[in-house]
Amino acid sequence: MDCKHSGLPVKIVEKPGRRLKDLLTDSRPLDKAKCTNKNCRTCESLSPSLDNGDCMSRYTIYKITCTLDNCLETYGGETYRPLYHRFDEHYRSAGNPTAKSYVDKPLAKHYRDKHPKYNGNPKLKLEIVDKGSSLIDRKIKEAKFLVRNKPSLNDKSELNNLTQFLVP
Repeated sequence: MDCKHSGLPVKIVEKPGRRLKDLLTDSRPLDKAKCTNKNCRTCESLSPSLDNGDCMSRYTIYKITCTLDNCLETYGGETYRPLYHRFDEHYRSAGNPTAKSYVDKPLAKHYRDKHPKYNGNPKLKLEIVDKGSSLIDRKIKEAKFLVRNKPSLNDKSELNNLTQFLVP
């Protein structure tokens, strides 16, 4: 019997496996990238339990916590790029919250509204929450994280858009 004709409220989601091409094109798949930056703000912001070099992680679901004045408001996201690229974007927006290009960014809004007199380096703690193997996998894991943890800095429309990746 076909799923459409069953009358059940079922949503089919396919999760592709690893492709042979992905396995064969990496000549040293078990080697871990190491951070080469002497003062890497991403490595400094990561939880101390993580290794130096985790800033090079890709395909991550992450959480950023504002630690300025024990604020502890959080933001959750995902990226396929090395984590340091994405974290650096968040860091710059928090550090320059009035810049025209950052006006709508979550951490810029937070620093502009909650810490308007602070003009030093943002105080942000970064955690790797999970890793995903594909865009759909990351989106599903990010949606689950956001629904479970309800980070205060994520836009509600972002959460509504991501719920399409969750099966009711």
